Amino acid sequence: MLTEQEFRRAAEQYLDMVYRIALNWFRCPADADDAVQETMLRLWRSETDFQNEDHLRRWLVRVTLNECRRISRHPWRKRTVPLEECPPPVFRDPAQSSLFQEVMALPSNYRLPLYLHYYEGYSAAEVGGTAGSQDLYSPDALGTGQSEAENTAGGGMNHERLIQRDL
Repeated sequence: MLTEQEFRRAAEQYLDMVYRIALNWFRCPADADDAVQETMLRLWRSETDFQNEDHLRRWLVRVTLNECRRISRHPWRKRTVPLEECPPPVFRDPAQSSLFQEVMALPSNYRLPLYLHYYEGYSAAEVGGTAGSQDLYSPDALGTGQSEAENTAGGGMNHERLIQRDL
């Protein structure tokens, strides 16, 4: 179990990562905020004895994805109609904004593996293990996601742009 000081340090260090993963899942800041809040609450209540920073980081990624799935399954999500489109995040660099739009246009089974690989630094094998679904987030899905991204961008998407971690 984390002490208050350890929790604060973990929250300060990983809150942005958790938010970006949730935003990639939902594409809506309000829903991402809900997932982040639940993830941080689970961290606070967790009895897990984290062995190291990597263990904590992987736990947070898995819990975030599980919370996103759980929230997505709520009946109220199926019975509502969005009143307005969520505004996209604002980027300092127009190229980053363009890249974000290209990646967000992909289906989630391609979008999330690309995000975890390029922005969070997970290997293709780790993406499959961390996400909890070997089929959906396999190295093959990562490769297919890269191909889909290139096709969506008309062949103009390059991997150097993906590797920039300014999202």
